[in-house]
Amino acid sequence: MAAELEYESVLCVKPDVSVYRIPPRASNRGYRASDWKLDQPDWTGRLRITSKGKIAYIKLEDKVSGELFAQAPVEQYPGIAVETVADSSRYFVIRIQDGTDILLDLDSPAPVPTSAPAPAPASTSNDLWGDFSTASSSVPNQAPQPSNWVQF
Repeated sequence: MAAELEYESVLCVKPDVSVYRIPPRASNRGYRASDWKLDQPDWTGRLRITSKGKIAYIKLEDKVSGELFAQAPVEQYPGIAVETVADSSRYFVIRIQDGTDILLDLDSPAPVPTSAPAPAPASTSNDLWGDFSTASSSVPNQAPQPSNWVQF
């Protein structure tokens, strides 16, 4: 009954991930991403990591509908549910609930549209927030306000 009263918390959402089916491991050697063809993922979607009680869940869901594609309960890390890939930090092998091992790419690039041209940049500045040196304030010649913040 205590498990029914626990709530599920969302720990992380990664909107674009790719999944690859991989063959069973033939030896005790670790998984290596270079052993597989990674140019065509078997599935793409969203990753959500949630926790309920002392167990975390890696959930792979459809980006639009939210339908669950696969789920891997993680009771401890490192463990059998999540394994690193020896030759890459962006790939992980996760064991989903049916016992199948799949390769998860956490750094999937966003799809590039081929029919529409790229939008022109809004500013010539490389700063995401714009060029502050040319910005004007609503109050001209405003004196800096005293602050109690300490800058480290």
